[in-house]
Amino acid sequence: MSFEIMDKYFLIPISKAKIERPGTDCIITGHAKMIGVSFQAAKVLKKKYDISCEIINLYSIRSLDRAKILESIRKTHRIVSVDEDMPQCGIGSEISASIMETEALDWLYAPMGRLTGADILMPY
Repeated sequence: MSFEIMDKYFLIPISKAKIERPGTDCIITGHAKMIGVSFQAAKVLKKKYDISCEIINLYSIRSLDRAKILESIRKTHRIVSVDEDMPQCGIGSEISASIMETEALDWLYAPMGRLTGADILMPY
């Protein structure tokens, strides 16, 4: 980790997503562990198919930085959400709903993709 992150005064702004990797062809959104997975996927997509993926680290999912996501959709016109959660009621569902409720739906060239965990009941 960088010295900046190790500083005791370092803060991650809540509700502000960060573009971890700029791209032009597609957005990959995720948080926590899925950012590492997203970087691996972006590397493969660039090498095999010459697809440039923008990776957005959501940092916080409540509240979600919808403006950053919509801004990137306007630029790339494609989006994939990567999430460890179940598909129903997961963060990808919320991002999808945000797109449906705004003009961003008209900016998409293809439906939003979601990569999620298995759709199973979770024992509590």
